[in-house]
Parts: sequence; C-alpha cells; structure tokens
Amino acid sequence: MRLLQLLLLLLVLVLQLPAAHVQRADASFSNTDTAEESCSPEVYWVNCGGSCGVGSETDPFCSISSALEAAQSSTCGVTVNVENSWCSENLSITEDTVIAGLGSLTTIDGTITNDSGCSLRLQDLAVYGKNGQEAVSVDGEQADTVLDSVTIESATGYGVRQNGGRLDASGLVVVGTSALPTESAPGAAICLEGGVRSTLDHVQLFDNQVAGLVVSGNTTSADLGDLLINEQIESLRVPGFVDRVDSHEVQVRDGGRLTAAWHR
Repeated sequence: MRLLQLLLLLLVLVLQLPAAHVQRADASFSNTDTAEESCSPEVYWVNCGGSCGVGSETDPFCSISSALEAAQSSTCGVTVNVENSWCSENLSITEDTVIAGLGSLTTIDGTITNDSGCSLRLQDLAVYGKNGQEAVSVDGEQADTVLDSVTIESATGYGVRQNGGRLDASGLVVVGTSALPTESAPGAAICLEGGVRSTLDHVQLFDNQVAGLVVSGNTTSADLGDLLINEQIESLRVPGFVDRVDSHEVQVRDGGRLTAAWHR
C-alpha cells in the first residue's frame, strides 16, 4: 500500500514538470514582446549640383526639398547629408530634422522656416538670405534649434529669428544682414523672443545694418559665452555688461534677461 502511494506521488510530480516549463517559456516571450523598439531617423544624401537620384549615398537627391518630402511619412525624423554644393531653395521644416554639410562649400541659398515646433539642427554649412528674406525663422514653444558651425550671410531683416522654444548656437557667424524697410522693426542679426531659452557661445556678428542681438520678452533669456559684435566686443558678463555695449548692437526689451559666461 505504501509503495502504491509513493508511485502515485512520483506520477503527480512528473505530470507537473512540463507545466512549470511552459509557464517559464510564456513569461520569457512576454518580456521580449513588451521591449521598446528603437527609432532611427530616415537618412538621405543630397548633391544639388548633380543628377536627381534616389537619395542614397551613391545616388543622391538633387535637392534638400526632395529629401524632406521623402521623409514626410517618417515618425523618427530625417537626417540630410549635403555634399559640397549650392542649393538654391526655400525649406519648410515639418518634422525633426538634421541638415549637415559634408564640406566647407555647402550652401543653402534661401530661407529655412520651421513653424511646426519640431527640432532643427543645422551644422557645417552656410545659409544665404534670398530675395530679401530672413535666413532662419523658427516659431513654436517646443521648437529646439541647434546651429553648429553655421554661417549666415546677406539676409534681410533677420539672420536668425526664434520665437519660443530653445536655441543653442556654437560657432555661428552672422554677417551682412540688411534692414527691413521699416523704422519700428528693422530687424536683427539674432532676434530672440516669445520665451526662448538660448545659449550662444563662440558667436560672431559683424557688418550687419541691424541690431546685433535682440532679446525680447520677460520669459526670454540668453546665456552668452564668447560673443563678438563688429569685431569689437569681447565676452559679456553681468552685472554692468550694458555699459560696455553699443545700445544699437545688443538690445534687451520688455524684461528680457541676459546672463553670461566669462571665457578667457
């Protein structure tokens, strides 16, 4: 009788083993199924002086606009690598975008407009104002703009104008900005308004017919590193920085705030 009881107990244990194994496998599958998927931007290449290809590195698009249009359905943004070429076009940013020059001769002749609130990064290129327009114009509380080693030349009214969001600029040069035909708001090389939070470091503004830097609004702030205006002004610092700056060059309006890092 006791032997029979032992055999029944062993049988029960053996029947339970596969069930435990299946439960562990199901748990493992569930963990894999809920893992976060990575998101990578669309990547395209552009040569504005070449033939119109498919946007690959070996067969690039012939315009930046073509790359932006190709990526409109992307949920992860787009990176556009532009070979040494002159791209004569106006660009409208509608999703998170990186436009990177692949050489010192990469130039966009036109206006870059971002009123979608998406992020925008420009690096290693030049932007020329075209047909009496501003060069880089950004609007949006969530707009995050990065200008890295960018030269902006011959814009009208504004070299860079950002309303809301955040602007980080390093190695930015704005030169030859002409004034708008109005005395009330002729423009600025850099205009920050609408609560922009900004950091400007190693920035040069010269030969502009408008104010160098305008900071407007009581929630707008600019953290200044090395800022050179008309090749005369060194890094700014507070308190007392206004006394060392021509009022035409740096303007603080409507409660805008400036702070500064001292680099030497």
